[in-house]
Amino acid sequence: MSRYISILFLLFTFSLAYGQLEKEFEQAIVTFDHRIKHPTDDDLGFSVDDVDLRSSDQRLDKFYAKVQEEKKAYVRSNIGKVHPDLIFEQFIYSHFTEEEIYHLKDEFPEESFYSSYGKQVKDIILYYEQKKEAVNKIFPQLSMSDEQEIFYSFPYLGRDRYILLHFWSSVCKSCIEKNRHFSELHDAYNRAGVAVISICVDYFPDNWKTVMEEEQFVNAHYYLPRTEFMNLSENFTLELSTTLLLNADLRIISRDIYKLDPLLESIIFD
Repeated sequence: MSRYISILFLLFTFSLAYGQLEKEFEQAIVTFDHRIKHPTDDDLGFSVDDVDLRSSDQRLDKFYAKVQEEKKAYVRSNIGKVHPDLIFEQFIYSHFTEEEIYHLKDEFPEESFYSSYGKQVKDIILYYEQKKEAVNKIFPQLSMSDEQEIFYSFPYLGRDRYILLHFWSSVCKSCIEKNRHFSELHDAYNRAGVAVISICVDYFPDNWKTVMEEEQFVNAHYYLPRTEFMNLSENFTLELSTTLLLNADLRIISRDIYKLDPLLESIIFD
């Protein structure tokens, strides 16, 4: 009887300690988020009341990045110490990249992936693996149309050493914003032999034509029916705002938008 009571006491003590760790974890995350939203003068090294300086000084961005990295490191260090759902929630909502999540997958017990958050993380890991498999594949030929509804066969620019493809939709505001960046890439790399091509994948071309008239993008733009894009996405794991870098053989060499600029510079100026 006394042994049974001792076991119950140990379990009760463990549950209290486990619950305390979870409370400490949640409070730490709240503190990180508060620091990001309400930086002090000491954090930044200048007065937050100075609006002009705050908007122009790069130290603010560096501070945000520093706190985010500290937050990520804290989340990583608590794997196995608190309930997996608390960790997963931080993965999904705190800007962890697919690559970061993928490299941490083996640190979680398999049963943790059966929770609601765990299933979302498992889907992210699977999608990341599929995208990795798409790299080095040969991209197929496409039949695209321009604003005058003249059809072109992709690829059509044999002189280009590299082709940068961006798939987007006219109803996606963030896609339109990225297209402005692709116009800048066209200006920067076109003479170096990089064709920057944006392909709109709407169901109907009318909205796309309207956006084209309003934005006046400088790089090449074409239209591909959404149904054809969906068929293409099954083999290459594509989605709206996917970016692919192809070499002259149409082999996919990268699909990481965040590493695009340094990669282009390295392969062009090497």
